[in-house]
Amino acid sequence: MTVERNRAEQVELYGEPLADVFARLTAGLHLSQAGLARAIGMSPPMLSQLGSAHRVKIGNPAVLHRLEALQALLEEVEAGRVGEDELPARIEAVRDSSRTWSTSRLDLAATPAAGTDRDVVEATTVRQLLRAVASGADLRRAADLLHDDVPGLAELVRTYGLGSPEEAAAHLRRHRELF
Repeated sequence: MTVERNRAEQVELYGEPLADVFARLTAGLHLSQAGLARAIGMSPPMLSQLGSAHRVKIGNPAVLHRLEALQALLEEVEAGRVGEDELPARIEAVRDSSRTWSTSRLDLAATPAAGTDRDVVEATTVRQLLRAVASGADLRRAADLLHDDVPGLAELVRTYGLGSPEEAAAHLRRHRELF
């Protein structure tokens, strides 16, 4: 069946079906499907087609970036770093963002602007690289698998792959003497 094949392709591309991603974001960020569509810059019908696996792929890199930004925001909410009262402004900031990725999903020009803390720029670049090769769910699973045997590497995957740019920059500053 086409829907099953499309859902399998979404798992290949995004690490999970988009319906699961959308459901987690709408519930965790208190958004309707129309609100989620607005926040990422997609029409509600297209969001519905992707969620029902009638379509496979998000074709617009800016939309994909905003979707990732909302996932990162949800991770911050779940970790207690962003309060419910901050959500509307943070979601609006995501909606207003226009940053895009290159076709390789790693665009060094898309890192923070010149004059930004060098550690934040470097940490953001590492995060982009990790997220280009693995989904957030895959990074979380890898960190969990590494935790007992190689805790330092598990911390790197969690901090740079799943943490905020500020957390990763702080980690980088603490460990800069290693290189």
